[in-house]
Amino acid sequence: GSRLLLAHASPYYKAQFGNGSVEGVIGVVKPDPDFSFDAHTALLGQLHAMGHTPLLAFLEVRLELLRLAAKVRAPGGEDGRADGAALVFERCERAVRDSICADNCLA
Repeated sequence: GSRLLLAHASPYYKAQFGNGSVEGVIGVVKPDPDFSFDAHTALLGQLHAMGHTPLLAFLEVRLELLRLAAKVRAPGGEDGRADGAALVFERCERAVRDSICADNCLA
């Protein structure tokens, strides 16, 4: 389930499941320690729902999800199509941009 989804949605995860890797042998990806459990869970939720699930309301988690998606995405394939993680990145980027206001911007 999730292994196939991750490998299909992101070249970053596809490489982690490559031949001879520990992740490929045991079938489990170690979460990136630079990101919270919430960010990893949100990324999986977005990929499983193909972007048809609401983003978390908390701006901090959206920003972290944006950073995680930026790390694992590919900008576009040979045919110009973006991968699933790139689509999550674009969705998060749009949501963060739309939520910027005078109350949450740096002065």
